[in-house]
Amino acid sequence: MISKKNLKLLLKAGISALFIVFLFSNSDVTETLGFVAKSNHLIWLAGVLLYILGQTVCAYKWKLLATAAGFKSSVKDYIDYYFTGMFFNLFLPTTVGGDVIKCYYLSKGDSENRKAAAAYSVLAERVTGVAVLIWLAAIVMFLPISIKIPFAIKLFTVLISFGIIAFAPLFPVLCRIFKRKKWMIKFLNDINIYWQNPLLIVRALSWSLVFHLIIIAIHVLIGYAIGIKIPILYYFIIYPMSSLAGFLPVSFNGIGPREATYIYFLALIGIKSSAALAFGIFWFGIVLISSLIGGIFYLKGKETGLENEKIRLSEI
Repeated sequence: MISKKNLKLLLKAGISALFIVFLFSNSDVTETLGFVAKSNHLIWLAGVLLYILGQTVCAYKWKLLATAAGFKSSVKDYIDYYFTGMFFNLFLPTTVGGDVIKCYYLSKGDSENRKAAAAYSVLAERVTGVAVLIWLAAIVMFLPISIKIPFAIKLFTVLISFGIIAFAPLFPVLCRIFKRKKWMIKFLNDINIYWQNPLLIVRALSWSLVFHLIIIAIHVLIGYAIGIKIPILYYFIIYPMSSLAGFLPVSFNGIGPREATYIYFLALIGIKSSAALAFGIFWFGIVLISSLIGGIFYLKGKETGLENEKIRLSEI
């Protein structure tokens, strides 16, 4: 009998497979592969190097947040943990599966083995990144870029943007409703550092902006590599929207919905589906190669004794 966990995994894999079949069946596969084959392959290398740089920036941002929570690991350790998480993301069913790995390693390196505090530092790193991602899209959508974005998408993006801005200061107030609960007291002790240090959050948001600009630069290179003309500002929309689609917990690691989002938004500026699908394949290839490099960090960690026990992933 298939367990609930395995059934969920099969459903996600099935949804991704259906998306891929649908996208390829509605595109000229020969033309798509032609775009990829005839692209400037040096840009693959440039994209991988930039992606690794971007992930290093995220690792440093994570260090800032975790150090404020009392963790003593070095920058090198955070880079090791971050790239190991990237590697595991390839095999886990969600785009945040690698975050569990990062929490595990950070807590194992802590003298008190603080799993909750480690998780909140990873969450803070992730949330600051998503916040900047959404704000970028919301701002650009209302600039005069001569592209008609459906009103529903604009409204959705703006509502989320304002929701983040409103929720952040209200969160500690809402928590006080349960302030007498033991679990809430511990939770607030671990997470209040981020609400009590606005300068820290501003620094984290700034590094998030640097990271997203690096990823947008990669997207610009991809457009150049496969020979399609995309207005520079439009990259600030298609990248955030495809990333958000990849976060949806309905597919395996975001595969399918992410590529469908590229096709949808590129169609709005007259780019045919075969070229848009090639764009998505190119981006996935850069992420794939970069994440495989993370395997080196994982193997190095095993050799140095970083992994002393089996990692439990049953909750992912």
